[in-house]
Amino acid sequence: MKPHSALLVFAVAGLCDAQKLDLVNGSRVTSPDNRYAIVSSAAGTAFTHPSQISFVSLSDGKAQRLFTADRVVQVVWSSRSREVAINDIAANSGDFLYAYRIEADSTLRRLRRPNQHLTEHKLVSRHPKFRDLVRWSLYAERWIDRDTVEALIRGENYTNYMDPQRRDLKDFAYKWTIRFTGGSNFKILNEIPTTF
Repeated sequence: MKPHSALLVFAVAGLCDAQKLDLVNGSRVTSPDNRYAIVSSAAGTAFTHPSQISFVSLSDGKAQRLFTADRVVQVVWSSRSREVAINDIAANSGDFLYAYRIEADSTLRRLRRPNQHLTEHKLVSRHPKFRDLVRWSLYAERWIDRDTVEALIRGENYTNYMDPQRRDLKDFAYKWTIRFTGGSNFKILNEIPTTF
């Protein structure tokens, strides 16, 4: 896969149920029941200093550090406030999907962290014509149940990868219904073509 540096417009457009964290000034996205929040620390100038992303129990103020980020972070809570997906959009191409479940003691258990190679392998296995990818991205959009999210996977590939003189770019986009199965793995339950 080729590195690609393009505008973040590609990366952040179309995430209807995700709420964006302010990494420059610090902010939080609160769960629907107002018991928990995903919080970003103030990082100052965008893209130069990473922001700490943490899970906070609002009843006692206990915080659990998750990761640092320096680009765009979007949070998708489940309606029952027991699961949260976080899209850590660190670049313009790749797997950006973290997923967590809140345990009875108000700590987080990770359901999934991004895995670039695994996700790209799943994409190319389903669509062999995408062997010559230019860029692609995977984001969570909404929770369906405690182990399942609707995600958007989209990108560009060269359609004429066998002929270097005729390399036409082709956009693709799919809604994936994915169930987390442990580690970074997931099962694709459904795939629907959608607009880029």
